[in-house]
Amino acid sequence: MKNTIPAKVVGLEVGAVSQTLDARWLMAYAAGLGETDPRFYDTQGPNGPLAHPMFAACYEWTVALTLRSKTLRPELLPLGVHTSHHLVIHRRPQASDRLLTRGQVITLAPVRSGALVVTRYSTVDRNGRPVTTTDYGSIFRGVTCEGETSAAVPPLACPTLPAGDQVRWSSAVPISAQADAISSPSFSTRRTGASLSICSVAALSELAQLLKRISRSIATFRACLRMPLAMPIFFQNPPTPHRIATLTRRAPPLFRARLRCDKLI
Repeated sequence: MKNTIPAKVVGLEVGAVSQTLDARWLMAYAAGLGETDPRFYDTQGPNGPLAHPMFAACYEWTVALTLRSKTLRPELLPLGVHTSHHLVIHRRPQASDRLLTRGQVITLAPVRSGALVVTRYSTVDRNGRPVTTTDYGSIFRGVTCEGETSAAVPPLACPTLPAGDQVRWSSAVPISAQADAISSPSFSTRRTGASLSICSVAALSELAQLLKRISRSIATFRACLRMPLAMPIFFQNPPTPHRIATLTRRAPPLFRARLRCDKLI
């Protein structure tokens, strides 16, 4: 069937993929998330900048793309929804680490809304010592599968919850009204050394409105295209500093159309 994931994908493995970390990559990811803790940017420490707890997603990404291309048909990929993320940090990654990451499909199961696929990403250092292990779950909506199948792998360890109503830690987290429209967190790319963010439709709309205001005041600023992948816009004597960088190539059609700047000179 066209929208069916076969059971044979369970157990399929790719890797190991080797990647070398550096201080710039660690700092770019932290900056993309808006982190202000100086430890994330301390290049003078013995191990360089502190790695963000979710930094594992960066070096797992290449393996994830390869594994998806080998297990899922392209037309099924847009139907996937990230539904679970179990990360075990054996030790924090460090600048100058050379890491080896493997990916393996470990679970395929039918659920009410589609098919659940769980992938395990196992990362070790150059000496074979574990660094991080992630079980990444996605539900492919409207997709069926050939029954429930699991690979013979041990489950990841789970923390022991405190007894009773004891609270170990709490923190208030502000959530905007547009949060439900944001589908992906920030991520960093090695290719440009920059930190990028997947924007929601609401965020794109705000940028489009800003560009319209810029067009109406074209005599007050200069735009300069410096790189094939980025478009810095500079203002003359703005009331507040602004800098907009947007992809101009290999961007989704909606992104490209919303941020067109053909009239800017």
